[in-house]
Amino acid sequence: MMSEPQRLHPVAVIIRLVKLIREMIATFIIIIVGFNDEYQIYAYIAFGAIILIIIISSILYWLKYNYQIEDNEFRLEYGVFIKKKRYVPIERIQTIHISEGVIQRIFRLVKLQIETAGGDLEAEIELSAIRKSEAERIQQFLREQKNQLLENEEAITEAEIDEEQQKKDTIYKIKPIELLITAATSSGIGVILSIMAFLSQFEELLPFQRLFGEIQSQFEVLLKAGIITIVIIAIFALFIAWILSIIGVALKYANFSVELQQGELRITKGLLERQQVTISLEKIQAIRIVENPIRQMLGYATVHIDTAGSFKEGEVASILFPLIKKSLIKEKVESVLNFTVQEELHSLPKRALYRKWVKNLFLSLIIVVPVILLLKPWGYFSIVLIPIFFLLGYAQYRDAGWKIDGKLLTLAYRTISKTTVLMEKKRIQAISVHASYFQRRKKLVTLLSTVKSGFAGGTSTVVDVDEKDAQIVYEWFSKKSTQQTIKGTVR
Repeated sequence: MMSEPQRLHPVAVIIRLVKLIREMIATFIIIIVGFNDEYQIYAYIAFGAIILIIIISSILYWLKYNYQIEDNEFRLEYGVFIKKKRYVPIERIQTIHISEGVIQRIFRLVKLQIETAGGDLEAEIELSAIRKSEAERIQQFLREQKNQLLENEEAITEAEIDEEQQKKDTIYKIKPIELLITAATSSGIGVILSIMAFLSQFEELLPFQRLFGEIQSQFEVLLKAGIITIVIIAIFALFIAWILSIIGVALKYANFSVELQQGELRITKGLLERQQVTISLEKIQAIRIVENPIRQMLGYATVHIDTAGSFKEGEVASILFPLIKKSLIKEKVESVLNFTVQEELHSLPKRALYRKWVKNLFLSLIIVVPVILLLKPWGYFSIVLIPIFFLLGYAQYRDAGWKIDGKLLTLAYRTISKTTVLMEKKRIQAISVHASYFQRRKKLVTLLSTVKSGFAGGTSTVVDVDEKDAQIVYEWFSKKSTQQTIKGTVR
């Protein structure tokens, strides 16, 4: 199909140019703002020289970048001054991610990313600008070639392939009301606040007083207005951030759908930037059902999947259902995946509850005491955090647990959100047990289970499990007596 080297669409030059400029935006601000007025002309010359270098390098990068499929390998050749070659065997390919950024959509192009079993932080292969028809041909060709290789290795005949698997089956499509709830109950506000905190780190590098002097003077006026005014303004700012978060999440998960075809999941999402990723069912390592407090009260949850070697920009691959009614999770998951959703788990021993209460009391006092001392008399309102932390401790105790069902392990735990993890035994990389001094006094341990997911692996942790229960899990995994091993671990 593609024995001759192919080049990206010329729009790839613009995409790389924008990417390089975005990465150097802080440098540009320092150059333009950091120079005194008498040296401003040199700043503009430096700015122009950098832009020219970026344009030339982007064009050369595009000219040197080519790809082809030959001898059951996806081959890349790229590099301006140093020529690099990358050969990826087709059998190592795990997922194919197709997305449409703003620039790609303007020119009716897509970006294609290919993930392999290596589990690096970025995609093994990235074609930043190709036609959608070309991306679909590559996707179909790689699927056929991989299936053919598997058939040759395992002597699988076409007669064994169920005709129903050839059909596309839409198993999930987000509804408008679900999209609204997803956006309104997401933690996207944390992203906005993190950006604000990040920008504040540049105070010593950028002359904020010169750039935002007027804003600063207005803020000083507000500081003199009193605590009530500041609180009102803070609440208003958080409300605006929440609204922006809703808009961002709604655009991100709009048109979210999951299709099943030929043993693969095809996940599509996005309004302004459309993304599509294809994941083989065989590559799914674990299922994570996450319920934040608000969604839990509304009867909804989010379902994630852990896949081997997910790359950074393929975050779409980690979400199976952005929002789904809890009553439908069992039916949906079991109809598509080889996992059984357990509704009843072995709970933690009652002595674990007292540990969680003591721990949460200590955490609440760390917050409450300084607030009372620094913000009298308003700080006394923070005392309400103490019963809230007690309730959280009880929820952490009530929702945690474990269950072994044949070759499936289920672990459940809560920090703020409740997480339930389903793992097949053959997918588990390691199970470990450890305990602190205080846990050993209560004959409790911390149980950890790790599956291959992303670069570092996905670890699920249940704290304050009964020592005997942990031993059962450990023996189930190792298939041999582990009494001595566990005792040695928890000391």
